[in-house]
Amino acid sequence: MSHNPYLPPSTTQFAEVPKYRTDFGFRLAWSLFWRVLLLQWFGMWAITALRLAGLDDSWLKPVNVFIASALIQALSLLFTKRGILFFLFGDRIALPAAAWRKFHWLLAAFYGAMAAWSLAVIYLLGEMSPTIRIAISFASWVLFFAIATRSLRGQHE
Repeated sequence: MSHNPYLPPSTTQFAEVPKYRTDFGFRLAWSLFWRVLLLQWFGMWAITALRLAGLDDSWLKPVNVFIASALIQALSLLFTKRGILFFLFGDRIALPAAAWRKFHWLLAAFYGAMAAWSLAVIYLLGEMSPTIRIAISFASWVLFFAIATRSLRGQHE
């Protein structure tokens, strides 16, 4: 047996295969974050297209969009075991079914909290600077994904 470091090992070393997709750490948080954010971005483009088409956009307030997003997340779990996001990202993000379900419920709760926050801003503060609103929303997204991926630990099939 050769001890040359440049030659591949004679047998597969399963212990050395990186398991970054199920580490439930920074890489998973980043992976879920940019994918869901990209999905939100496509949704904003669809809303912009509706506005440009001349559709009445009075129902497209952030509160309504957050509530609709929460309902989509929750209702997708009634029809599938792993939820709607699994069909979009499931092959790339190797999470067990229990982790997918918990992530969907956490995301639905997050959207519900964002809807409540939007209502509170409307009724308590009236109007808020768009820059401050975007900064607070983005910070809450980052915090949510940092906390959510940590809470997925221990979820098994």
